[in-house]
This record gives sequence, C-alpha cells and structure tokens, in this order.
Amino acid sequence: MTLIFLLLFGLLFVETPPSETIATDVRKNAYPSDRVDLEPWRDRFPDIISEWESQCNGTIEAMYYTEASSKKASFVCWESTDENGLRSGPWLGVLPVSDRDPHFVRETWTCSEGNDRCQGILSQVRSRYPDELEAAEFRCATRKGTLFFEEGEGYIDLRCGFFGTYLSEYDEENNYESFGSASVSVGRFQLDLPEN
Repeated sequence: MTLIFLLLFGLLFVETPPSETIATDVRKNAYPSDRVDLEPWRDRFPDIISEWESQCNGTIEAMYYTEASSKKASFVCWESTDENGLRSGPWLGVLPVSDRDPHFVRETWTCSEGNDRCQGILSQVRSRYPDELEAAEFRCATRKGTLFFEEGEGYIDLRCGFFGTYLSEYDEENNYESFGSASVSVGRFQLDLPEN
C-alpha cells in the first residue's frame, strides 16, 4: 500500500512543475472547499487578489477542479456560519493553477459575422493594444464572462458580462444560485471610431 502511494505521489510530482505547487491538493470535485494561503496567489495575481479581499468580509477559500484540461481554483468568500453551522457567500472568481495554462482564456473577444463596425473596432484594438486586450480577456476569464463594448467619444469601454453567483452549504450538493447578470470594465481604449 505504501509503495503504491509513493509511486502515485511520484507520478503526481513529476507531472506538476514547480510553479504549480499551489495546487498539490487539486481535487477531482470542487467540494469541499479549503482555506488557502493567499500569499502564493497574491504573488502571481496581486490586483485580482487585492480586489477580492476588498470585496470579502469573510473567509476566502478555494475549490480546485479540472475543466477542459485546465486545472483551476475557484474562490468563494464564505460569510460567518449560521445557527446550524452552515455557510454561504458570494463566488469571487476563478484563477489558473498553472502560469502556463493555454486553456484558461477560452473565450476571446469576437464579433458576430457581418458586424463590420465591431470588426473594425476589434481590429484597431488588436493592432494598437495587444497586451491590454490580452489582459482584459484574462480578467474576464476570471469571471467566466463574455466581452462586449460600449462606445464613448473617441474611445470604447471594453466590458465583461457575467452572472453573479451565491453559494450555500445547505446540503451535500453545495447549492448555488445566480443572483443576476453584472458587468465590469476591463479596459478603456482610445480609438478612431468609424462613423455610424
């Protein structure tokens, strides 16, 4: 039994590069959640962790899971327990376990076929602001959202639309409910907007 455990541990160690040591306890299922040391995450994603900490008046915990060949950690802000010892709280977002995860950003900004205005704007953003666009797409992926834009005078506000989710520990299923759609700005780009 010990030999098998050591062999499996060795295989897991070989498969897991040093930058992925945060997730040595990645689970196949997302529940139960684990209290996590946020320092390694803060080192890699300081702005995101800082934002989540400012939004959370409880305890931030992570649930590790694999989706489409991508190991991820989903973060929840658990509020204080109720009289039955059960918790609930808002879902904060998700982050990739590996720095080199090519599957984390699954949806990049695209335009519907035939939408020439959107195509022209997207082309400008891609050519002028490639790094900023990549960062915006990553930021939106942390919310499992969809990118869209709103126009202003000489600029666009790139936004990420997503569903807010609230988790509850009221049974073994760890039920969740969506409390509506929301959007946040993930980038503002000065552009030469085509006329309508």
